[in-house]
This record gives sequence, structure tokens and C-alpha cells, in this order.
Amino acid sequence: HVEGDGLTFREANSGGLPPLVRVKHFSATAGYTGLLSTPKHISSIRLDGLEINVSHHEKPATEAATASNGQKPAPFLIGKIDADGTVLQILPKEDGKEPLRYDIHRLHLDSVGVDQPMHYAAELQNAKPPGMIRAAGNFGPWHAGEPGATPVTGDYTFQNADLSVFKGIAGILSSMGNFKGQLNSLEVN
Repeated sequence: HVEGDGLTFREANSGGLPPLVRVKHFSATAGYTGLLSTPKHISSIRLDGLEINVSHHEKPATEAATASNGQKPAPFLIGKIDADGTVLQILPKEDGKEPLRYDIHRLHLDSVGVDQPMHYAAELQNAKPPGMIRAAGNFGPWHAGEPGATPVTGDYTFQNADLSVFKGIAGILSSMGNFKGQLNSLEVN
């Protein structure tokens, strides 16, 4: 078992942008056999105060292609990750605009590993229009060189969306369907 506080990951050459990932407190559990096997196996991870900031700022193609310095990460598997209370922010393309903020009340990930998608289940507050979303599907594999290009798919229900945040319209919207695409650009049906 390992625990820690104040973990931060930044993108290379991110300038004045907020960190890609910030975690207030984390804990992980693994057995000896899991750590000695190949791939390494971590039973569970708990992330408290997780904040993820996804940028639209594009990197030069050569930088994105060499973000990992040509090294492949060590193979590992994580049984589950729980990260209730996560904040996901999509940073705006234009300076001076507010980021889209998604408060993720419940987030559970299964079968997390390098170069493979993971299954997730989440409950979150939509940024605009505000309303509750419940979603489940697959996320990843993670694109280290360009996090916004990370693929995501799933099914959702969206309830009690308050349309009065848009000028000239009012009402409450509910919908259900599915979505696919990348973290920074989703197609919803």
C-alpha cells in the first residue's frame, strides 16, 4: 500500500497553462505477486481531489510525435480506479474565455493499462447547460502527446438540463443516447 499528497503532471512546454493533472491525495494497493509479474498489476487506486485540464492548444507535429522520447512505457494493469469528486476542465481556444467545467461526482474505471481502452462509469454535472449526466463506456488509450485526442465512447442519460443559460430560450431538457469521438470533440446521438 502506498499513499501520497500533492501529485502534479504538466505537459512539456505548456507555458502558463494549468497542469494537465493535479491530485490532492492518492493511494494504491498491490500484492507482491502483482508487482513481480509481467505486466505489473496494481489492485486498486483511489484519487481524491483529481483535477484534469485539457487544452485545445495545438503542439507542433514533431513535438506531439516525440512526446514520449521514443520510449514505450512499462506494461502494467490496474484493476480499478475510483476518483469521486473529480473536476474536468476543457480550456478554451481563445484567451479570456472561461473553461468548461465538469464536476464529476462519481468516477469508476476498470481494467486500466498502457495502450488499451478502459471501461468507465461516471455521474457528472454538465457545464453548459447545467444538468446531471450519467455515462458509461470506454476511454482511451491515453494520448500522452495530445490528451484532447484521447478517444472516448459511451451511452448516457442527461437529466434536468436548464436551458435558461442560453439567451432567448428556457425550459428543462432530458435526453439519452450515445457518443463517440475524442475528449476535445464528441459526436452525440
